[in-house]
Amino acid sequence: MKNFWRVLLVGILVVYIILTADVASYILGLRPDAYLLPFHYQQTKDYENKFKIETASICSQIKHRYNEKECATIRPIVVWVSFFEKIEKIAAWTFPFHKSIYLSKKLIDNFTESELKFALAHEIWHQLANSSDEFLADRFAAEMISADSGISFYGRIPKIYGIEFNWYLKLKIKKLEEFKAQQKISSGS
Repeated sequence: MKNFWRVLLVGILVVYIILTADVASYILGLRPDAYLLPFHYQQTKDYENKFKIETASICSQIKHRYNEKECATIRPIVVWVSFFEKIEKIAAWTFPFHKSIYLSKKLIDNFTESELKFALAHEIWHQLANSSDEFLADRFAAEMISADSGISFYGRIPKIYGIEFNWYLKLKIKKLEEFKAQQKISSGS
């Protein structure tokens, strides 16, 4: 019976250490799933290089509104397994403490190129503006990529993540549709 309690205690301790390391890695700007990297190294690097190119492309478009050099320091990280994705159903996220944008493997596997670019631009805005305002981030991403990409991105989230199509997603889509209408009016078409 004594061994059972020791094994149970060690098991609980190991789970606690893994969860603590996972959350701490985000705060420090490190890879939370480093233990999986040896199994997916090349594919991960290919994705991250692709998103670095996309980040540079978005950064090159914002010369007069934000610091382009600061934008160039943003580092996209592809995550295979994530505490945040499992618990919060978040596909992409960033922290103000460091210049990393996390993109989940589930996001990459289930969304189109334009939707991925929209999500990346959305997270770039959070980094550059140092703000958590979701609607301004969506507007920035719609300007950089397209409002249609954002509308389709938010429309597909419930199906992919198995969540309810709630008022918040509907509001985000409505705001993007309004922005799209404003763009049509201002361009005269």
